Amino acid sequence: MNIQRLVFCGIAAMAPLSAQIFSASFTPSNVAGAPYSATQITERTEMRADGTPMTIPAEQQTMYRDSAGRTRIDTDPQNCPAAPCLMTIVDPLAGYRYQINSNSKIAQRFAIQVSRPPLIDPPTDTPDMTVPDPVGVVTARPIVDGSVRGIGMAGNHFKTTAESLGTRVIEGVVAKGGRVVTTLEAGAAGNDHEVEVTHEMWVSQEQRILVLRKVLDPRYGDIISRLTQFSSAEPDPALFLVPADYTITDMPKLVQ
Repeated sequence: MNIQRLVFCGIAAMAPLSAQIFSASFTPSNVAGAPYSATQITERTEMRADGTPMTIPAEQQTMYRDSAGRTRIDTDPQNCPAAPCLMTIVDPLAGYRYQINSNSKIAQRFAIQVSRPPLIDPPTDTPDMTVPDPVGVVTARPIVDGSVRGIGMAGNHFKTTAESLGTRVIEGVVAKGGRVVTTLEAGAAGNDHEVEVTHEMWVSQEQRILVLRKVLDPRYGDIISRLTQFSSAEPDPALFLVPADYTITDMPKLVQ
């Protein structure tokens, strides 16, 4: 693996691999020609003060995107009497974003710029593209997804390695993976021994969406998010419309 050494403000850092991996998101973007639906499951394990792990109830979202580039996300809170409780629809063709509450049957409508989503680019194989450094050294950006807490106090007492994990099939989806491991020296951020934080991501290049993400931090716990029940079939067009018996409330534009 060819890893380039970069220096920023006198600090050496690894140039991580595969920009498409570490810039991806579970949230569907408004692109045309790549319909799908899937359910995202997020599982968390937090570390108690006494060092024992505590499992947090899983969170769930269902996501849709049609061929025109319209998107929808359904969120099911645990104490929701009738799922889904909250829905977000983005329709760039009509120029609206809707925040919908199924309990009150109210849809808040926000005006957005009218646009025609671009066609999704064909998948490319670019394993050596430089991405924002995961500890903010090369690009002075925040840590990727906040995966390494306390790094701001660590000074130079940490090291970062990045590697490509190749391609595998996850939930029936072909995905490309990457891993960043940040090692904090003992005492770097209040830790009494060396700590390794692992951030792993798997991306569908065809759909440009995140399929699996793991953040493993022995100090605070683990977060694992994954897509399940993936389908590339065209979603029902009715999913991107406000139900007829709901009240639509137009929201004021934000002053910039």
